[in-house]
Amino acid sequence: MKPSVRIDFKTSRYQVKTATSFSEVWQALRLRNRIFYGEFAGPDAKRKLSPIDLDKYDFTHDHLIVKDIKKNEVIATYRLRSTSFMKPGEEFYTHSEFDLTEFLKTPGGKLELGRAAVSAKYRNGTTILLLWQGLFEYAKKSQSQYLFGCSSLTPFQYSTFQTLKKEWEEKGSGPLPFKVPVHQNFKWATAHQLTEEKHDLGSLIGMYAMAGARFGEEIAHDKEMDCLDVFTLLDLEKLPESFSKKLVRK
Repeated sequence: MKPSVRIDFKTSRYQVKTATSFSEVWQALRLRNRIFYGEFAGPDAKRKLSPIDLDKYDFTHDHLIVKDIKKNEVIATYRLRSTSFMKPGEEFYTHSEFDLTEFLKTPGGKLELGRAAVSAKYRNGTTILLLWQGLFEYAKKSQSQYLFGCSSLTPFQYSTFQTLKKEWEEKGSGPLPFKVPVHQNFKWATAHQLTEEKHDLGSLIGMYAMAGARFGEEIAHDKEMDCLDVFTLLDLEKLPESFSKKLVRK
C-alpha cells in the first residue's frame, strides 16, 4: 500500500504517518466506526453491523494516522485527498453534500480533510497538535494552499456554533468569499426548533477557528449519521503566525 504522500515522524511516544499497510488502515476504519457510531451519531443514524466505517473514498484517499508506539495502536486519523493527485472524473467526499463549483474555480492547490477521529482517552493538546503537524507537512508536500472539508456538529451544538461563528468572523476571519450551497437532498430545516443552550464544540473545530478558518452559511444534514455538517475552509497562506509556528516540527 503506497500513499500519494509519505509522512513519517516520531516523538518518544507517538508516530505520525500516512498508512502504508492494510493493518494500519483497518485500525483507522475501526477507530472511525467506534467514534462516529458509538459516540457521535444521532438517534436516527443508520447503524452499521460492520466493525469498520468504510466507503468508496477510502480506496483512493490517503489515511494520516497517529499511533501509540508502545501499544502499536492507531489513536487518531484523518482521510486526505489533494487536487495534486486527483484523476479525471474523481470527486471529493464533500461534493456529495455541497456544491463546490465556485470554490474549485479559485486558484491554488486544495486538500480535503475528512473522517477525523481521535480516541477518547487521547483527546488532548499533544495528539491534536501532532495531527496538525502531519496535516501541515502533507499540505506542503502536496502543494496545497487550501485545507477544506465538512466539520460535523450535533444538532445540540448548532446554536453554539452559530454564535461563535459570528464572533470569529467579526474578529477577522470573515465569511467565505464564494457560495457553497448545500445539495437539495442534504437540506436541513430544524434550526428554529433548537434551544439557545451552550454546548462544547470539540477540539478540532476549535483548532480550525484558532487557525482562522472560514465556515459556510448553509448547514447540511448527514442523514446516515444524523449529524450536521458545515463547509470549512482554511487558507494556509493566511495562518496566524502564532499558530503556524506550532506546526513546524523542531
